Amino acid sequence: MKKSTILNRRFRDTTYKNVTLKLVIINVLVYLVTSMVYPRLTYYIAMIPSLVLRGYLWQPFTYMFVHGGFSHLLFNMLSLFIFGSMVERRIGSKEFLLFYLLTGLFSGIISFFSYYLAGTNVILVGASGAIYGVLLMFAVFYPYSVIFVFGLIPPIRLRFWSFSMRSLNSPVMFLALEEMLHTSLTSVVWCLVIYTVGFG
Repeated sequence: MKKSTILNRRFRDTTYKNVTLKLVIINVLVYLVTSMVYPRLTYYIAMIPSLVLRGYLWQPFTYMFVHGGFSHLLFNMLSLFIFGSMVERRIGSKEFLLFYLLTGLFSGIISFFSYYLAGTNVILVGASGAIYGVLLMFAVFYPYSVIFVFGLIPPIRLRFWSFSMRSLNSPVMFLALEEMLHTSLTSVVWCLVIYTVGFG
């Protein structure tokens, strides 16, 4: 029997508390505040490499709750709600929340070092890094799911560990491509790797 460690030990509490919806609400509230009430707040909670070096160490975490526009927020939250709800029901709310926040944090840290080494100072916002992790976990748990988007796009069956050019027509790829317009180069690379491996 495989020995249980901190890396493979499951959470004892696997109850569903709809954390996904709460994350969506938090993101919407932050967007409203940063776009309508106090836009200057964006420079404090988005990730800006030069400010992180000056001591704004919380930015690699808080950036994932900031969005650059309505369409950016809409497609990120649509992806989170559709796929996050299913993953959360499968693994439980506590484990899902930990996975989501850690994925977003690690994405922010990797992006920071990428920008730092490249000598680039940009403003990084968006939950794309965390959502790409959720998409990958969804593909692992539900490899043959049929996905509908607004009832307008024909259903697409996802097949894990298979790849074909026809996958470019899938709604998951549509959502991923939209997010790529608003995210860092590091996240784009991870998106392409994850999608190529996971979806067909």
